[in-house]
Amino acid sequence: MHSQPQHIRLDEAPSDDIKSMPIPTLSEFIASLEGGDQGQVIGLYIPKMLAVRVVQQPINNPAFVSNMADAVTQFKLADLYGSKGFLVHYNRVGKQFFDLKQGHQIFLIYGNGEYRKFIVHESLRFQALTPDSPYSSFRELGHLKPRYSTVELFNWVYGKRDRLILQTCIEVDSNPNWGRYFIVATPQSDLPKSSIRFQE
Repeated sequence: MHSQPQHIRLDEAPSDDIKSMPIPTLSEFIASLEGGDQGQVIGLYIPKMLAVRVVQQPINNPAFVSNMADAVTQFKLADLYGSKGFLVHYNRVGKQFFDLKQGHQIFLIYGNGEYRKFIVHESLRFQALTPDSPYSSFRELGHLKPRYSTVELFNWVYGKRDRLILQTCIEVDSNPNWGRYFIVATPQSDLPKSSIRFQE
């Protein structure tokens, strides 16, 4: 992977604020968003679960991840490969990514008020074999081999066109860099007949 999200400790900020917020309907959420460029994603909506703004990364800063409790950050490098990637700290909105299941709907809202619907079909969990290194290799949980370099993992996760990827971190033994968690969704019309892997 070309870059990794920055991390903060669980005790540095409350993690349940976003869960206590009432979830609007899709139309209410779209109406609440400020306009933007027609092709720019400005909101991410999961029915009965999540309604958050999308923050854009600054130019030439692919490691930037917003600390806002009610936002996810669009991963610009993913756009170069034709996919839509969204990064978030595991103790913010990312905590709710672990509640997503196969078949959940995810809506991307664009600056002109239009939206696209995606369906979750798999989750991916990887352990960083050298957690404190930005160049760590990774092992998929449940699989001893193969190991993936950061570039190989990036290409595998983000290298397929027209997919939506939600990414956060996995904390183990108080180490927030221990692993990476990905939710993969595809446009509703392209939904596979069955999931390759989806771990509870």
